[in-house]
Amino acid sequence: PEDVGATLDYFGVKDTVSMNYRQQIFAAYLKYMLSLGNFSGSAGVRLETGVQKVQYGEDFSRKFTDVVPELGLSYSFNQGLQLKANYNLRISRPSIQQLTPYTQAYSVVFIHRGNSKLINERIHNLEVSIGSYGKKLTLQGGLNANYTKNPIAPTFIYGEDKEGRIINTFENLGFNKGVGASLFARYIPFTWFNVMFNGSVRYDEFDAGKVISPSSGKEYIRNNKGWSGQFSGILNFTLPRNWTIVAYAGLFSQPVSITMDPFWGTYHGLNVVKSFFNGKLSLAANIQNPFMKYYYFRIRMFGPDFESKTAISRRALQLNFTISYTFGELQSAIKKVSKTIINQDISTAKDSSMQGGDNK
Repeated sequence: PEDVGATLDYFGVKDTVSMNYRQQIFAAYLKYMLSLGNFSGSAGVRLETGVQKVQYGEDFSRKFTDVVPELGLSYSFNQGLQLKANYNLRISRPSIQQLTPYTQAYSVVFIHRGNSKLINERIHNLEVSIGSYGKKLTLQGGLNANYTKNPIAPTFIYGEDKEGRIINTFENLGFNKGVGASLFARYIPFTWFNVMFNGSVRYDEFDAGKVISPSSGKEYIRNNKGWSGQFSGILNFTLPRNWTIVAYAGLFSQPVSITMDPFWGTYHGLNVVKSFFNGKLSLAANIQNPFMKYYYFRIRMFGPDFESKTAISRRALQLNFTISYTFGELQSAIKKVSKTIINQDISTAKDSSMQGGDNK
């Protein structure tokens, strides 16, 4: 249970709101595993039922029941080469921040409002991967596809607010489908040096059908598509006298969404570590983006009868120093618990208003 209170400042007019939120989930799990020579497989199902009790002026509590299957297959060609295929269904439930229906004004242009009518989104995932593991070279690659029904997405509404501000809220919007590929490589030519690469790329499509604009009354088709991804490379040097040097660089992107086009950025840096007393004491210095003073992003957001183009600059250059000391060691008697079930079922869709950062 959680009591949520907030004091909202509407540019000089303050209001205090309170909401009571309680969520209870009950689940049963069943899993079967099979191994035949080089082939292995597993099949499982999880039954979840629960209730979300939310009171904010009125009671908009709800009950839910979900059946969540999973299937996994693998084949080992030898000790260093393995092929895997997996399917699973994930349930993502709206968070308390997305459900809270109060209106919060944080600028003269935008206001934020939750949506108490959100329902669970269902995400189907299919992945095929292959891995080769050697003493000097490790390679892992994969292909994946996903289909999401009723994805919880941030949206913009223009024309409903009496003061002409744009409402930023959340809705269950149609469907989202996407495909992607990933690659990880590690090469160790010498005991004192190794190089790593990690990268992934995705293509997503969103289709939320048609909606009538509240401001103009015109029909608006809500859809979007685009590429996103991330790529990084690391050079790792383990030198005499307990020196370690790590150089890294990468490329990243903001994923495409129903209300925002993707945008890209780069980063690079250097980390130097010196260890003393058999590794118990470590002194580290890290410089991030020494050849780049600012990040520069151009962001396009849109909705029915609304389009916003924003240029943002954010400081990129950083210098950090760290001192750490290890006083003891974990004893082997301490047992490590390995969980085969990971229940990450809260939606991670975020506000699209881009409130943070050093804007210029």
